[in-house]
Amino acid sequence: MVSVANQIINQTLNQQVLAILERCYHLNHLKQLQSFLITLGHAQTNFYNFKLVRFCTLKLSNLTYARFIFDRLVSPNIYLYTAMITAYAAHPDHTSLAFSLYRDMVRKGQPLPNQFIYPHVLKSCPEVLESCGTKMVHTQIVKSGFEQYPVVKTALVDSYSRSSSDISVARKLFDEMFERNIVSWTAMISGYTRVGDIKNAVLLFEEMPDRDVPCWNSVIAGCTQNGFFSEAIGFFRKMVMVKSVNIRPNQVTVLCALPACGHTGIITPRFMTEDSLQKQSEERGCRLISTMVCKNASLVGFFSLYLLLEMKLLSENSAFSSIEGLA
Repeated sequence: MVSVANQIINQTLNQQVLAILERCYHLNHLKQLQSFLITLGHAQTNFYNFKLVRFCTLKLSNLTYARFIFDRLVSPNIYLYTAMITAYAAHPDHTSLAFSLYRDMVRKGQPLPNQFIYPHVLKSCPEVLESCGTKMVHTQIVKSGFEQYPVVKTALVDSYSRSSSDISVARKLFDEMFERNIVSWTAMISGYTRVGDIKNAVLLFEEMPDRDVPCWNSVIAGCTQNGFFSEAIGFFRKMVMVKSVNIRPNQVTVLCALPACGHTGIITPRFMTEDSLQKQSEERGCRLISTMVCKNASLVGFFSLYLLLEMKLLSENSAFSSIEGLA
């Protein structure tokens, strides 16, 4: 009976904590909740501290206080380590802290890593120790038996591909994968574009069984960044012509293609100001693109109308009507 009563009390407390967190908007609110939990004897309860750490990192973006909570735990579990490492890896100026925290965990020997922590650790490796860091973590992954997990394998491919000297290692790992998803393919394609190997990036892209918008954006951006402007525009054309409701150019696509249009003279540089790019409307752009495809309008006409629309020099109704004349 006592254990049942304790379960009911814990469930009620869990609900209270979650409800309070939903209403928290400031660090002082979090500190009050933390003090409340401490008075109840939960200063070292990983479950509640995990909730506090996640709230700090995700809602408050306060990594300093999140680490303050973390450092006062005697035995943080793998979920707390993952929460902190994920937060550090997501901020370019904190990637070294992600790697050092992982290193401390490995040296302590507890908790043991799982497959979910490695992708975030690997994300920080190239920024800290370049390929050496990736190789060190790769060794730990092999020892722990997580190398064949798709999410881990994809993270290894991405990490190795960030160094031109290790792009062949990335491709070897990619070729060895039993399960390749769109994320895996995109990671390898992005790796090739980062090191300037557009030929292999395009070949791999053409081999993909399925594609999504980020994958299209990756190859378009890669071509643009490496000076293959005509190829970038060509891929944009192909993307627009894909007959799928799930494949539509978005804001990122337009921003990737615009520089190529500027360099090839399709759109003059004066239209590509920072202010106008910040005003991109994904929903409006997608509707305009769809209409353009239906009317078989030209790419030149599309970009001209799109930018005029975004710069408020043309009404939306006029833009759609003007496509009739581009067909």
